[in-house]
Amino acid sequence: MKHYFIHDGKNQLGPFEKLELIEKLIKPETPIWHEGLTDWTTADKLPELSDLFVVKPPPFKKLESTEDIDKTEKDKNTTTPPKLPETEEAKKSETNKKFKLGLFHYLAIIGIIIFVIISYTIYDKSKDEVATVNATLNETQKNFEKQKEELQKAEAEKQRILEEENSPEKLRANLIEKEKQNPTEYLKTSNETIQQNITQQPSLFQHTKTDGYWVRGNIKNSATLATFKDIVILVSYFTETNTHISDEEFTIISYSKPQSSIPFEHLSHPPQEFVKNWSIKVKDATPN
Repeated sequence: MKHYFIHDGKNQLGPFEKLELIEKLIKPETPIWHEGLTDWTTADKLPELSDLFVVKPPPFKKLESTEDIDKTEKDKNTTTPPKLPETEEAKKSETNKKFKLGLFHYLAIIGIIIFVIISYTIYDKSKDEVATVNATLNETQKNFEKQKEELQKAEAEKQRILEEENSPEKLRANLIEKEKQNPTEYLKTSNETIQQNITQQPSLFQHTKTDGYWVRGNIKNSATLATFKDIVILVSYFTETNTHISDEEFTIISYSKPQSSIPFEHLSHPPQEFVKNWSIKVKDATPN
């Protein structure tokens, strides 16, 4: 698309597109230049601008047709007969005709006035009804747009929360929080043993001496992310008939990382009635 520059005799103006030249009211003699011209020229010398300058036709002069001339000549040659004197009956008839014609015009004017009044009344009433309907429609449209906007905001917030809940960071945080709240669900003992702590071996002149029992085993952490520490072990002692005698607790001061196993060992002193029956489990732990 070409861009034109024009000159008003003092200043260079532009660039303008072709349609913008119309707004500038350029004349055929207006100096103009565009890319591709070696020098300035005038607007009437550019073929693409020829449609901007409309040539006005000369004033129209009505010509007498042959028919009008013949009619004029005919009228000149035609002799009009004289009018006959009007009689009284003719005068009365003419007066009645004028009265009836005037009455008709009067009634027609009255009818037109009544029609206009009724039309304006109906128009005003219809106009008020239309305005009321338009106001109701506008209010309904506003309420609809407001509800639509609220629904869009709610849907966007729901989507944001859903994406946030399903993000890897949120899923990881939820999982580790769940595991930390249930340490006994993920910490389990295995390979438990209870063995007498022999402090003196028997000989020819001495009896065997013992001091309690060694409680040993492993603690396995099956959690995916949670690490625990200060694990409390509960040892329960039973009689030979599985009657509960007593419990003993001790704490393992160590870290249990996820998907790992750590050993534990504790010197316990059960009651004298203890023989063989016992159980060991994790009672509690502290999330790290």
